[in-house]
Amino acid sequence: MSQEKVDRYKQEKAHRKENIAKQKKRKKLIRICAYIVIAVIAVGAAFGIYRHFNPKPAETAETQTAETQTVETETAETAAESTETAVAEENTETDATAKNAESTSETDAAE
Repeated sequence: MSQEKVDRYKQEKAHRKENIAKQKKRKKLIRICAYIVIAVIAVGAAFGIYRHFNPKPAETAETQTAETQTVETETAETAAESTETAVAEENTETDATAKNAESTSETDAAE
């Protein structure tokens, strides 16, 4: 049994540098991850405190209603303008047709 212990000790001693290097890497990685987690928690807490003392101005119902009314008014004005344009075009065509008819009837009467 003592020979087993001696063999195990020799094997550990042979790989000691490699094992120590692995342990150092693990500790360094754990330390970096811990710093990242702490930084995220600190940023979250700072943001919460900032939002608590500097709240975002909430939009009131009046502001939203005014914006909606503005959009509806602009839409109505645009529709009215397009209707007026269409009516004006129809009137122009009707006037042109009437003038052509009058000139044709005057020409026929003169002959």
